[in-house]
Amino acid sequence: MAKKGTPIVCPDCNSESRYFALSRCEPCYYKIKYEREQARRLEYARRYRKENPDKVLACNRKSYRYSATQRRNVRHYALRTKYGMTEADFDEMLAGQNGKCAICSVTVVVGDERHSHQTACVDHCHATGAVRGILCNRCNKGLGMFEDDLPRFRRVMRYLESDYTNPRFRYRKTKHAPVEQNKGARK
Repeated sequence: MAKKGTPIVCPDCNSESRYFALSRCEPCYYKIKYEREQARRLEYARRYRKENPDKVLACNRKSYRYSATQRRNVRHYALRTKYGMTEADFDEMLAGQNGKCAICSVTVVVGDERHSHQTACVDHCHATGAVRGILCNRCNKGLGMFEDDLPRFRRVMRYLESDYTNPRFRYRKTKHAPVEQNKGARK
């Protein structure tokens, strides 16, 4: 084995440098040491989670409880960076809509209500970036599905307003036998 400081060719990077440890140069040695340490920590974490599921669950619950502040901070950041709005601008816009969705008029919730259909969302035009209003989660997702395509909206409206019912079929809420229809009805 070579002594520290002896010139060597590192087997990892093929550079001529001074021997440091494990027949490698100093940067390659620390890279290997870091990788081994990471693997050791990962294995310890896996073993700990397997042996202490109750402690891990309690810790996760505790972090969820305190994540309301984090969620609020993320919202402030998103308002500022995505839409150029402050929290006061958002509150003013929501107050102008009487705290309701601009489309369906349901009262929207601002804050920690995650995955609720009443969660307040900022609606904006994807082409211009202009903010249009505050919507509930459902209406915002609906607009997103239609990609702000007005001709498609018009076709959907025509479809819903027309009588596109097929007399042969009827929606059933139960798994019973099909509903018999009057044989004298339209064919």
